[in-house]
Amino acid sequence: MAALADCPNVQLCIIVDGPGDGDKVVNLDEVTAGFPDTPIADESLGNAMLYSSGTTGQPKGILRPLPENAPDDPLPVYQFLMQLWHCREGMVHLLPAPLYHSAPHTALNFTTRVGGTSIIMERFDPELFLSLVEKYKVIDSQLVPTMFSRMLKLPDEVRNKYDVSSMQYATHGAAPCPVQVKQQMIDWWGPVIDEYYGATEAQGLTACHSAEWLTHPGTVGQVKFGEMHIFDDDMQPCPNGTSGTVWFVNASAFEYFNDADRTEEAYSPDRTMPGGGGPDPSR
Repeated sequence: MAALADCPNVQLCIIVDGPGDGDKVVNLDEVTAGFPDTPIADESLGNAMLYSSGTTGQPKGILRPLPENAPDDPLPVYQFLMQLWHCREGMVHLLPAPLYHSAPHTALNFTTRVGGTSIIMERFDPELFLSLVEKYKVIDSQLVPTMFSRMLKLPDEVRNKYDVSSMQYATHGAAPCPVQVKQQMIDWWGPVIDEYYGATEAQGLTACHSAEWLTHPGTVGQVKFGEMHIFDDDMQPCPNGTSGTVWFVNASAFEYFNDADRTEEAYSPDRTMPGGGGPDPSR
């Protein structure tokens, strides 16, 4: 409530855990009292407008056409991710990253959808993370490589104080993970470290589990969906062993919210492929 004083453009705030306060702040039950409690005829799933993480500039709102799926019919890309991230009934998922990033946001929604339990940290603290794994017998988590590094830097007596044997899948992405860091995490937690490479724009994705990574240290896996190409600055295919820019054949149209110029920059000249940037993840 107090934060509204710093947000003068907010026109309506709906709360679920207390009474309203005038026309601007209203209680959910009160504001929905006049609506029917049965589904409308053309009820549809809808979609979140997620923001990019800002690794190539200011975060951008990613706007795509609304799906026509019914609410109980998840989008194919969500069904794929739920399988990739091992979402299942009874899972206990620890979320140490901000929920305004796409991966934690999506993981929270998936966990809720399958009836799992989510534990949300207000901020990441390496020892607190380990203590929560032990306390709640956490079996899944989404992390970034910096979090691995901070846990590895804890004194041995601190790291070894907590039982993390309940962990079955620790999924990481968002940034390159140094080979030494990942090797140390697998040595510590066992072969439960999964990795993916992708973007909030959801044009394609690669992934690998620990066994694949141990065979090819440094890899981020094979392409799991989307059609990937690695081109040089002249939009020509790069030979094996050389770096280039990642491009995906356009799987579905998207635009950056209120930013036509940056939308145009994200596509190839013929608008058939959005760029992923960075080095080839498969080499």
